Amino acid sequence: MEFEGKVAIVTGATSGIGMATVRRFAEQGGRVAAVGRKKEILAKLEASKVKTCAVDLTSERETSDFVERLSKTLGESMYRFFSWLPQRQNTPESTGRVVLP
Repeated sequence: MEFEGKVAIVTGATSGIGMATVRRFAEQGGRVAAVGRKKEILAKLEASKVKTCAVDLTSERETSDFVERLSKTLGESMYRFFSWLPQRQNTPESTGRVVLP
């Protein structure tokens, strides 16, 4: 099993590539946190190796709550995972846009 012992956090898990990624990763032995907005679709993905999280990542509050829940679950490794993410610029011209540092 290619992903045995590995954990993936997959956003956009309720359709398309995100859903296919969740299924493939779990089929290959990995554990998955499937993230999306559609609770009814996430419920169909829930399995022994797939835990679902209904989150609207365009909402700053929901994203913050989600990251806090992840930190409790993943602990220190969560911080290493998120350390590569781009930073958000909060200027009137770029609010809501993610930019690389």
